[in-house]
Amino acid sequence: MVYIITYDLRKEGQNYDALYKKIMSLGQTLHPLQNLWFLDTAYSLDIVRDQIKTVVDSNDYIFTAQLYKNSYSAWMLTSAHDWLNARL
Repeated sequence: MVYIITYDLRKEGQNYDALYKKIMSLGQTLHPLQNLWFLDTAYSLDIVRDQIKTVVDSNDYIFTAQLYKNSYSAWMLTSAHDWLNARL
């Protein structure tokens, strides 16, 4: 399954390293935009969300959703579209 992950880390001076490492530990990833990742994984949405919650503050926001073929529209690098199309 391919998920989209986006977040808003609200505290000034956040350390993104732990967040990035956690997301990358969950499967194959692509980070095409500043606060957006694509994740190809066998984990459920709830597990992905709960795992990410372990490395962010309680006042941060996380959004995850499953992507399907032809379920998105975007203006990104061709390589990002290629990554998605190969997995959807």
